Amino acid sequence: GRWDSGKIVRILMNEAYAGTRIYNKTWGKLHQRKRQNPRSAWIVCPRAFPAIVSPGLFSEAQRRLRWILPSRRRKGQLLLRKVEKRIIMELVSWIHAHGVTGNVRHFPARCRKDVPVRTPREFVESLRPR
Repeated sequence: GRWDSGKIVRILMNEAYAGTRIYNKTWGKLHQRKRQNPRSAWIVCPRAFPAIVSPGLFSEAQRRLRWILPSRRRKGQLLLRKVEKRIIMELVSWIHAHGVTGNVRHFPARCRKDVPVRTPREFVESLRPR
């Protein structure tokens, strides 16, 4: 394949390219999802084989990439913010189209054409089990 920034970042994030071998990183039973062990349980063997990336370059890359790449937690928070923003925008659009009282106004809203326009009362009634 071709070299791109994603492949280079993967090499600079993987300790194996710095010559380090890590054992006991994950655990799991056969036919089940693997789970990550805590970092304190890892068995780290530095200089287990010849390094492709020098240790100095690897540590500098780790330091810089930590600030560039978002963590899983931050990715989740960003995703939640996007979802919250979308929900709020849809609510504002709905309020503009239907008004607070539920009477339909003629205001352009971003709705699919196949979705029937309903008042809040009709919407709540449609959710009740029959």
